[in-house]
Amino acid sequence: MVTENFTPAQVELYNQQGYIIIKGFCTSKEVNKLYQTALDDNAMRNNALDLNDQTGKKTRLSLWFTPGNDVFGYLTRSKK
Repeated sequence: MVTENFTPAQVELYNQQGYIIIKGFCTSKEVNKLYQTALDDNAMRNNALDLNDQTGKKTRLSLWFTPGNDVFGYLTRSKK
């Protein structure tokens, strides 16, 4: 996992967009773990919204505003 501090350009981009994309932040193994956890998680499933994209494909979206004490919350906390 990437452990470097954000660059000034990344911080500025975050301030403009509200998010940044960091390629390679998670390994394939970590992404697979998150995906499987999302599929298996009752809270994620029960709070998901059904959405359609512009091509008509269906997706499900779950949003939280505060990190929990689970695998997803772990990613939002910095380790010093």
